[in-house]
Amino acid sequence: MYLKYEGKAPFEKSEAKYVYILIRADLSLAQQGVQAVHAGMAAIHEFGGLTDDTRLAMLSVNSEDELECWARKLEMSGVNFKAFWEPDNNTGWSSLATSPISRETGKIFKKLPRWNPEQELMAA
Repeated sequence: MYLKYEGKAPFEKSEAKYVYILIRADLSLAQQGVQAVHAGMAAIHEFGGLTDDTRLAMLSVNSEDELECWARKLEMSGVNFKAFWEPDNNTGWSSLATSPISRETGKIFKKLPRWNPEQELMAA
């Protein structure tokens, strides 16, 4: 299949849905990637709802405690999400992903930084 760029996004930004993935920044970069995929796959399985208008936003939290705080905040706000528990290496709760939600609802995350894979590289 050949993909061709037509010069504009194939969706209306105002109508797009977003899946927000929160990833623990205290994990290694490799673990962060794997855990984000785990959470995203679990959310897709649980909620479905993906369309051509679904976008992905990856955000960072500092620790398992912060991830748990966000889980409580999302529950209180009525935002559906799926958290992922990683049993290996005593990792615990590693990431979470929301169901596809509106950009407006996603403003709950406005203070969280975008996930930045270079952050760990710069710190090394």
